[in-house]
Amino acid sequence: DWSGVKNWRNLFEVQGATGVTIRGRGVLDMSALPWHARTSFVITNCKDVLVEGITMLDTPSWGVAVFGCNGVTIRNIKQICRRENSDGIDLCNTQDALVEDCFLRNNDDEVCVKCTSPAPAQESRRIIVRRCVIWNERARGLGITSETRRDISDVTFRDCDVIHDFAGGGDCGALAVLVSDSGTMSNIVFDDIRVEQIGRA
Repeated sequence: DWSGVKNWRNLFEVQGATGVTIRGRGVLDMSALPWHARTSFVITNCKDVLVEGITMLDTPSWGVAVFGCNGVTIRNIKQICRRENSDGIDLCNTQDALVEDCFLRNNDDEVCVKCTSPAPAQESRRIIVRRCVIWNERARGLGITSETRRDISDVTFRDCDVIHDFAGGGDCGALAVLVSDSGTMSNIVFDDIRVEQIGRA
């Protein structure tokens, strides 16, 4: 891929399905894989999706990546990932999504809403992120983050704790709204977000 390293297929991949449940109480340890080797979960063009209860360690690339889906719930996911590009949860061109009760510590974006695909792909709309605990190691904790090729609207981040924010400034930080392409942003709400530490000790 673009990073110049060997890629394997995505570990778990679901396409075009309805009524998807991915659930577990185990630990998914991907630390033995080289950086950028594979994405953990890729869910594309699905409806009525539930992902819950999984602990993920050292994903070499994105953790839970959702593209073009409708009706998504991601609940009680725990991630401790030290590597660059280990995004936590990416909601791309996705509508009617709920992310709740997660703990995320990644060396890239934690929970971000995007539109990686331009029209005719659908916009991202009606997304709620709530009751999450965020340890922002390097990039963005919560927000709209790059790849905004379609409109994004009605996104609420509510009742979350950013317990550490070690972003280096620029376009990185605990909360972010980055408009980097042709899409527009509207009705983006950050409500009752507590940021407890900014900067390295």
